Amino acid sequence: MKKTITCIALAGIISIPAFGKDATVATVDGVAIKRSQVDAFINSLPQQYDSLKGKKEFRKKVIKFLVEQQVLYNEAKVQKIPERKDVKEAIENAKRRIIVNALIKDYLSKRKITVSDKEIKDYYEANKNKFKNSKGKFIPLETAKPYIKQQLLAQKRKEAINSYIESLKKKHKVSYSK
Repeated sequence: MKKTITCIALAGIISIPAFGKDATVATVDGVAIKRSQVDAFINSLPQQYDSLKGKKEFRKKVIKFLVEQQVLYNEAKVQKIPERKDVKEAIENAKRRIIVNALIKDYLSKRKITVSDKEIKDYYEANKNKFKNSKGKFIPLETAKPYIKQQLLAQKRKEAINSYIESLKKKHKVSYSK
């Protein structure tokens, strides 16, 4: 009896990873596709997919997509596609963009960029003619407020990024060819 309980307990402990966060959901040529990869992919999707993100069928489609991508990637390796000069350059360019985007994201996350109600109202008043409906009637400030706030936030972020870049240019040696 004691042996049976011990075996059941051991079997339970050994099987925990299969139910854990990073369980393998599929394999392609021995390469595991993990639950965390599926979650990361789903979480990276634009907001328009929010209503699908919790659905089991959508998750299955994402897994199928990731399997297909792995199959294609494996075949590309067999055909030595990653070794081509144009592909290496494209990978390097993509890597650079990802790193730069991470730097900018980090920079902006440390800044408290906000838009005040006064800024929104001032923008609305200065651009009131832009806020008319199809019948030519003015759209109320309260209706236009979220749009204006997003626009002003984007503008402030862009200005902050440009300012950051200019400060970095002073710190680093920059020269242009003629």
